[in-house]
Amino acid sequence: MRPYSKLEGYKEAREAMQEMSKRLQKGVGRRALHKAGDVIVQATRAKAPVSSDPHNKTPGSLRDSPKTVNAKPGKRAMVQVAVLVEDPAAVRVEYGSVHNKPAEPFFRPAIDGSTPAAVDAFAAALAVEVVAVAECAAKRAAKAGK
Repeated sequence: MRPYSKLEGYKEAREAMQEMSKRLQKGVGRRALHKAGDVIVQATRAKAPVSSDPHNKTPGSLRDSPKTVNAKPGKRAMVQVAVLVEDPAAVRVEYGSVHNKPAEPFFRPAIDGSTPAAVDAFAAALAVEVVAVAECAAKRAAKAGK
Protein backbone atom coordinates (compact mmCIF):
# COMPACT_ATOMS: atom_id res chain seq x y z
CA MET A 1 0.00 0.00 0.00
CA ARG A 2 1.30 3.41 -0.95
CA PRO A 3 1.69 6.14 1.65
CA TYR A 4 -0.65 9.05 1.15
CA SER A 5 -0.06 12.65 2.10
CA LYS A 6 -2.51 15.49 2.22
CA LEU A 7 -1.36 18.70 0.58
CA GLU A 8 -2.88 21.60 2.48
CA GLY A 9 -2.95 25.15 1.13
CA TYR A 10 -2.61 24.08 -2.50
CA LYS A 11 -5.88 25.73 -3.50
CA GLU A 12 -4.73 29.08 -2.16
CA ALA A 13 -1.31 28.73 -3.77
CA ARG A 14 -2.91 27.82 -7.08
CA GLU A 15 -5.18 30.86 -6.93
CA ALA A 16 -2.18 33.10 -6.21
CA MET A 17 -0.27 31.53 -9.08
CA GLN A 18 -3.15 32.21 -11.50
CA GLU A 19 -2.32 35.90 -11.23
CA MET A 20 1.31 35.28 -12.28
CA SER A 21 2.65 35.07 -15.80
CA LYS A 22 3.26 31.60 -17.25
CA ARG A 23 7.01 32.15 -16.95
CA LEU A 24 6.75 32.92 -13.24
CA GLN A 25 4.39 29.98 -12.69
CA LYS A 26 6.90 27.63 -14.31
CA GLY A 27 9.75 28.98 -12.21
CA VAL A 28 7.79 28.63 -8.97
CA GLY A 29 6.70 25.11 -9.86
CA ARG A 30 10.16 24.03 -10.96
CA ARG A 31 11.86 25.30 -7.80
CA ALA A 32 9.24 23.66 -5.55
CA LEU A 33 9.50 20.36 -7.44
CA HIS A 34 13.28 20.42 -7.16
CA LYS A 35 12.95 20.71 -3.37
CA ALA A 36 10.71 17.61 -3.37
CA GLY A 37 13.12 15.82 -5.68
CA ASP A 38 16.03 16.66 -3.38
CA VAL A 39 14.27 14.82 -0.54
CA ILE A 40 14.00 11.72 -2.73
CA VAL A 41 17.64 12.09 -3.82
CA GLN A 42 18.79 12.16 -0.19
CA ALA A 43 16.72 9.07 0.62
CA THR A 44 18.13 7.28 -2.43
CA ARG A 45 21.69 8.12 -1.43
CA ALA A 46 21.05 6.84 2.08
CA LYS A 47 19.72 3.50 0.79
CA ALA A 48 22.22 2.96 -2.05
CA PRO A 49 24.71 0.19 -1.33
CA VAL A 50 28.42 0.98 -1.44
CA SER A 51 30.63 -1.71 -2.96
CA SER A 52 33.17 -3.34 -0.67
CA ASP A 53 34.78 -5.16 -3.61
CA PRO A 54 38.52 -4.35 -3.64
CA HIS A 55 38.48 -4.44 -7.48
CA ASN A 56 35.88 -1.69 -7.70
CA LYS A 57 37.75 1.46 -8.72
CA THR A 58 34.93 3.82 -7.75
CA PRO A 59 33.23 2.66 -4.55
CA GLY A 60 30.34 4.96 -3.69
CA SER A 61 29.68 5.99 -7.29
CA LEU A 62 26.19 4.51 -7.10
CA ARG A 63 25.50 6.38 -3.88
CA ASP A 64 26.73 9.67 -5.37
CA SER A 65 24.92 9.42 -8.72
CA PRO A 66 21.26 10.30 -7.91
CA LYS A 67 20.25 13.82 -8.90
CA THR A 68 17.22 15.93 -9.69
CA VAL A 69 16.89 17.22 -13.27
CA ASN A 70 14.39 19.17 -15.31
CA ALA A 71 12.34 16.90 -17.55
CA LYS A 72 10.24 17.58 -20.60
CA PRO A 73 6.70 18.26 -19.37
CA GLY A 74 3.85 16.04 -20.44
CA LYS A 75 0.54 17.09 -21.94
CA ARG A 76 -1.04 18.19 -18.67
CA ALA A 77 2.04 19.54 -16.90
CA MET A 78 3.76 22.87 -17.35
CA VAL A 79 6.81 21.72 -15.41
CA GLN A 80 8.21 18.29 -14.68
CA VAL A 81 11.22 17.19 -12.65
CA ALA A 82 12.81 13.74 -12.59
CA VAL A 83 15.07 11.98 -10.11
CA LEU A 84 17.74 10.01 -11.95
CA VAL A 85 20.44 7.58 -10.89
CA GLU A 86 23.16 8.05 -13.49
CA ASP A 87 25.41 5.13 -12.56
CA PRO A 88 24.91 2.38 -15.18
CA ALA A 89 25.26 -0.25 -12.46
CA ALA A 90 22.06 0.99 -10.83
CA VAL A 91 19.83 -1.26 -12.93
CA ARG A 92 21.90 -4.36 -12.13
CA VAL A 93 21.90 -3.51 -8.43
CA GLU A 94 18.19 -2.62 -8.27
CA TYR A 95 16.93 -5.66 -10.21
CA GLY A 96 19.81 -8.12 -9.92
CA SER A 97 21.74 -9.89 -12.61
CA VAL A 98 21.65 -13.43 -13.91
CA HIS A 99 25.44 -13.55 -13.97
CA ASN A 100 26.43 -11.64 -10.85
CA LYS A 101 24.29 -11.23 -7.78
CA PRO A 102 20.70 -10.98 -6.56
CA ALA A 103 18.75 -7.74 -6.47
CA GLU A 104 19.45 -5.12 -3.82
CA PRO A 105 16.57 -2.71 -4.33
CA PHE A 106 17.37 0.79 -3.15
CA PHE A 107 15.67 3.24 -5.54
CA ARG A 108 12.06 2.11 -5.27
CA PRO A 109 12.19 1.70 -1.47
CA ALA A 110 13.71 5.18 -1.22
CA ILE A 111 10.89 6.65 -3.29
CA ASP A 112 8.21 4.81 -1.32
CA GLY A 113 9.72 5.78 2.02
CA SER A 114 10.32 9.43 1.22
CA THR A 115 7.10 10.29 -0.61
CA PRO A 116 5.34 11.89 2.40
CA ALA A 117 8.43 13.96 3.21
CA ALA A 118 8.77 14.96 -0.45
CA VAL A 119 5.14 16.12 -0.55
CA ASP A 120 5.71 18.14 2.62
CA ALA A 121 8.87 19.67 1.13
CA PHE A 122 6.96 20.53 -2.05
CA ALA A 123 4.17 22.20 -0.08
CA ALA A 124 6.58 24.23 2.03
CA ALA A 125 8.67 25.28 -0.97
CA LEU A 126 5.58 26.17 -2.98
CA ALA A 127 4.31 28.42 -0.18
CA VAL A 128 7.69 30.15 0.15
CA GLU A 129 8.04 30.61 -3.61
CA VAL A 130 4.53 31.99 -4.09
CA VAL A 131 5.02 34.50 -1.28
CA ALA A 132 8.45 35.51 -2.60
CA VAL A 133 7.13 36.10 -6.12
CA ALA A 134 4.11 38.02 -4.80
CA GLU A 135 6.38 40.24 -2.67
CA CYS A 136 8.67 40.85 -5.62
CA ALA A 137 5.71 41.78 -7.82
CA ALA A 138 4.39 44.16 -5.14
CA LYS A 139 7.80 45.87 -4.87
CA ARG A 140 7.99 46.17 -8.63
CA ALA A 141 4.49 47.68 -8.77
CA ALA A 142 5.29 50.13 -5.97
CA LYS A 143 8.50 51.16 -7.71
CA ALA A 144 6.67 51.68 -11.01
CA GLY A 145 3.98 53.73 -9.24
CA LYS A 146 6.45 56.30 -7.85
